[in-house]
Amino acid sequence: GITPELGSSLFLPKTVGLSWSKKMFLLGQWTSADEAMRLGLVNYVVPPETLINKSLEIARILIDRSQTSIKLTKQLVIESMGGWSRIEEVLDRENAIIRTAMKSPDTKARIAAFQSKHEANKKNKKNKNKHKSKKKKKKNVTARVAKAKASGSFPSSKKRVQTSGAVVSEEEKQGATSSASDGRKQPQIIVSRRSRL
Repeated sequence: GITPELGSSLFLPKTVGLSWSKKMFLLGQWTSADEAMRLGLVNYVVPPETLINKSLEIARILIDRSQTSIKLTKQLVIESMGGWSRIEEVLDRENAIIRTAMKSPDTKARIAAFQSKHEANKKNKKNKNKHKSKKKKKKNVTARVAKAKASGSFPSSKKRVQTSGAVVSEEEKQGATSSASDGRKQPQIIVSRRSRL
């Protein structure tokens, strides 16, 4: 349902030829980097890690050239394609065609189907991330419990008492009670709020 835009109906046929441009417009298939290089759509194909360095290398070459010559050369190239007036004319025509295409029933149906599919994929991704988050949180809790047991800070008594949502061992409870009865300052017992283990 989408028609050519951004001047591509003018530039692409002049770059790759009429046959290839119609194939690319009508089939809408992805083009590999090597094929784009072969068709003249790109000037260089480089690994991602060298992209910045290659760009800077070309920029330095252009900086060393006469800026007046560069400007006039670009002007000649634009004029060979009919000048800016021609390009603006093509852009206006493309925009008019796009508006016409967007009003057609089949384009509206395709847009609605795309939006529905996009929302479904977005919802599935959200649910998947939520599940991963829960699984990661559970894994972290298990790791903290194992670490506490290994360091000896986890209550050693198998019997525990549930009080006010906090879990304390019988040993901690008895130690706190005996200290209070002796008149000594009761030590502060720090416990984490965990579900019953």
